[in-house]
Amino acid sequence: MIKSLRQARITDGLPRVLARQEWVIALSEALGLALGKTLDYTDESQIYTRLDTAPETVLDVLAVDWKIDWYDTGYDIEQKRRIVKTALNIRRTMGTAGAARTQADAIYPGTKLEEWFEYGGTHGKFRLRVNITTVEERQKFAAMTIAEIERRLAAAKRFSAHLEEVEYYDAGGT
Repeated sequence: MIKSLRQARITDGLPRVLARQEWVIALSEALGLALGKTLDYTDESQIYTRLDTAPETVLDVLAVDWKIDWYDTGYDIEQKRRIVKTALNIRRTMGTAGAARTQADAIYPGTKLEEWFEYGGTHGKFRLRVNITTVEERQKFAAMTIAEIERRLAAAKRFSAHLEEVEYYDAGGT
């Protein structure tokens, strides 16, 4: 029978006469437990590949380590997770409308960033269409000034582009 790495013991590969010796059984179990601990540590070290299940404290540490300027410890864990997951791509494409769109959507899911020529606005400006599905979200977002919202997007947007307006919509249709 094939065993997993966690279930395998040294005695599985030894001749029966040797595998039945008490000292061999004890050594086999001790090494099996040590291997299990090592595998547990290895599983816990999988930070970058397990962002979907990483604890909030790990996300906070990664935000500091990766210098994610638009990260806020006041965000809920799902916002934090989206921001950390998209941070490397945003860093790679900084200064583009695509980076600003990705960043806005990571902070506020469903947000649409429209450049001035897409809605007939002032040259060099952009607007955000923010998906607000609850009154609580609307109040939380409305409490921020345009300068604060723009500050959160500053790392990704072009320095010459500025937020002109914020428009709210309800994608749920309620």
